[in-house]
Amino acid sequence: LQLAWLDGWGGLVLDVTCAPTGTMFTSSTDWTQERFDAPAPEIATAVEVRLLISGRGRAWMRNLELTHIG
Repeated sequence: LQLAWLDGWGGLVLDVTCAPTGTMFTSSTDWTQERFDAPAPEIATAVEVRLLISGRGRAWMRNLELTHIG
């Protein structure tokens, strides 16, 4: 799971290698709760939630929640 912060023009605010990411999983796993803090850069106006898969496989997200803190 990765968060990509965007500016008002839809451009990336941070280099993708610096974007907040969750845990990397390999092989089959049961449902897992993923949680991490990702402070938004000041100039960010939107965020993309990205689920990345390398190779063959399937992934599901259920009850995705983004919470504003502060």
